[in-house]
Amino acid sequence: MGGLREIPTDMFFKWSVGFFIHDIGKAADIEYHEGEDSYNRNKVVDHVKVGYSSITEKTNYPKEAGLIVGYHHEYYGDPDGYGPYRDDLQEYKSQIANVQQDFCITYELESILAFKALAYFPAKVLEIIDVYDSLTDPRRVYRKAMASEEALDMMYKEFIIKRRKIDPILFDIFAGFVREK
Repeated sequence: MGGLREIPTDMFFKWSVGFFIHDIGKAADIEYHEGEDSYNRNKVVDHVKVGYSSITEKTNYPKEAGLIVGYHHEYYGDPDGYGPYRDDLQEYKSQIANVQQDFCITYELESILAFKALAYFPAKVLEIIDVYDSLTDPRRVYRKAMASEEALDMMYKEFIIKRRKIDPILFDIFAGFVREK
């Protein structure tokens, strides 16, 4: 919605708060999320919903931060994705039958809250960074860290080619940045 553009400086604080606290919903199950327990999708899904409701209902953090926390695993509606946006959209569609998203991605708080776009820009950026971090972090006890290029290749194949989960344009920008460093 509106194309790529410069990020307004007043958004840096609001978005950085969301980036910093994006996994706050993991706190109750941190040993599970970073441990060797068997996989439980409900716990994984819950961390986003718990974090979202905690930030939006129990703090005075910016609304943008709450949306980043809640929307950073939506994966453009892919069945593997999860978060409150899809739940809220279904509820909204049950009340207003002709709802459709006119845009793929938006920077604007108002348009994502009105369901005019599929995704919120800062949450889509965080999705990419979060996946990359998960794949390359040597402190993960449940898997060996991938090399940077291996992680980028896997993300491209699994999250763009096989099933569109992350934004391909934002991924190209991110991959270019990582490769330059």
